[in-house]
Formats: sequence, structure tokens, C-alpha cells
Amino acid sequence: MAKVAVDPRGKVQARPLAEAVEAAAAERGVSVDQLLCDDEKLVKRCARLRGVHREGDRHRVPFRAAEALAEVTGAT
Repeated sequence: MAKVAVDPRGKVQARPLAEAVEAAAAERGVSVDQLLCDDEKLVKRCARLRGVHREGDRHRVPFRAAEALAEVTGAT
């Protein structure tokens, strides 16, 4: 199966989302995984946000993945 890459124009900066998800979890007094209801797909998507620690503001994520995480967590 060929790798399907997202066009760079369809990606957004990951740092604001990562910070909002972490803040939403802290506000509720739960872990990020608990906030995501241990949904395996969302937990994996969120784990990719940790690239922010390596790449800083250069780390970007697909818009649809960011939208799904923001919707589930209430992160805005």
C-alpha cells in the first residue's frame, strides 16, 4: 500500500492544539488519554502532536486530525 501524504497546505501548526488539549485535560483533572476516552485512533493522533517537543513551531498536523482532536476535547 502506498503512503498517502497530506499536502502541506492542508496542515496547521501543532503547538497551539497540543497546548489546548493538555490544558483541557488539566482543567478536567484527567490525563490526555482519559480525555480522549481511550479512543485508540485519537490517542495515536494526539501522540503525534508530541513532535512539537522535537520540532517546535515547525511541527504541523493535518487539519482534519486537528479538527477531530479539538472537537472531542473541547480544545479551542
